[in-house]
Amino acid sequence: MAEQASVALFRAEVEAARTHAVGSHAERWARAIAAWREDAQTNRAWLLFATSLLCRTGGTRWAVDPFLLPERIGQKPDYAAAAADLTPLDVVFLTHGHADHFSPQLLTALAHHNIAWVVPDHLHERLLSETSIPPNRIRVARAGEALEFLGIRATPFTGAHVSVPATGYLIEAAGKRLLFPGDTRSYDTSLQPCLDAVDVLFANLWLGRATALQEHPPLTDALVRFCLAHQPARIVLMHLHEVGRSPDDYWTPRHAQLVADAIAREAPRLPVTVPDTGDPIELG
Repeated sequence: MAEQASVALFRAEVEAARTHAVGSHAERWARAIAAWREDAQTNRAWLLFATSLLCRTGGTRWAVDPFLLPERIGQKPDYAAAAADLTPLDVVFLTHGHADHFSPQLLTALAHHNIAWVVPDHLHERLLSETSIPPNRIRVARAGEALEFLGIRATPFTGAHVSVPATGYLIEAAGKRLLFPGDTRSYDTSLQPCLDAVDVLFANLWLGRATALQEHPPLTDALVRFCLAHQPARIVLMHLHEVGRSPDDYWTPRHAQLVADAIAREAPRLPVTVPDTGDPIELG
C-alpha cells in the first residue's frame, strides 16, 4: 500500500509539473529570447525546452537542438514568430532525429536566416529531404573531426543514445570547454572520448526506462559516476519537463535533486545547476 501511495504521489507530482511547464512556457520563452538578444559579451546559455539551448559566447549566438514545446502536446506553434525571435542565430548544432530534438518545421522557418548548420552525418540526408535549408550552409559533423568558425571550435563525437544514431559535441568558445554528450542511455564511460576536464558539463538526465515513478530510480548512481568522470568544474542537469512523455518516463526536479544530492556526497564543492525554461546559465 505504501508503494502504491508513493506512485500516486509521484504521478500527481508529474502532472503538476507538466501543467506548470506548459502554462509558463510562453512567458519563459520570451524572457530567454530577450536576454539572449541583448548586445552583451557575457557568456551564458538559456534553456528553451527539455534539452534545447540558446547560447551566447564572445558575441556569437548559437543553439543546440532548437525546439518548440507546443509541438510535444499536439499544438501547432507559430513557427514564423519563433524564427523571428531567433533571427540573431549564427550557428545551430543538431544532435539526433528524435521528435523532441528535431523539428523540420522550425528548421525550415529558419532556413532563410544566415545560419551555419552543424549537422551529424547520420542526419544529413534527412535534413536535406525534410527542410529547405540551403546545402551550402550545412557543415557535416563527423566524429573526431573538429570544425572551427566564428570563434567556436566544435569537436563532434559519437553519442551513447544507443537506440538511434546520435552525436555529442565538445564546444570550445570564449576560453571555455563546454561538453554536450546529448541524450545518453549507456553510462559506460569507455564510450566517451572526451574525458579531459571541462568547464561545464550539460548532462541530459535519464535514470532508466519507465522508472520515473520509483522513489529511487536504478541508474542514479551510474549517472553520477558518468558526470564525475568528465571532471567538470560545473554540471548542468537537463532533460526535465519533456511534456510529451508519459508519467513513468517524465523527469522532474525531484529526480534532479536525487542526482545533485548524490553528486554532493562525492564532490561537495562541485556546483550543480538545474535550470528551468528561460533561466540563464552562466558559462564563466
